[in-house]
Amino acid sequence: MAIKIQMKHPGTGEEAVAYEGYSWTCFFFGALPALLRGDIQPGLAVLGLCAIASIGAVMVGLPTWLATGVIGGHLGLLLQRHSPGPFAQERLRGGIRTHASRR
Repeated sequence: MAIKIQMKHPGTGEEAVAYEGYSWTCFFFGALPALLRGDIQPGLAVLGLCAIASIGAVMVGLPTWLATGVIGGHLGLLLQRHSPGPFAQERLRGGIRTHASRR
């Protein structure tokens, strides 16, 4: 729940209302609420930070996923001269389409 605070500019005497508290709307929807109410600069700043965080997550996550999943898994075993078992060989030839066909 936000707390309403009355603000006053000392030079111009202009009064405005500000709210202090946590915004669940901004947490779930990011920059969209700020942009919709006309706060362009803070909205674009949040949008930019989200874009930078997303790019950073991909730059860290993708190599990690590739190293542990592909290289550390299947490709790593193939490089160690492991060969696919009979089920995998039959599936590679196209004999087995789904797991349900093994029943």
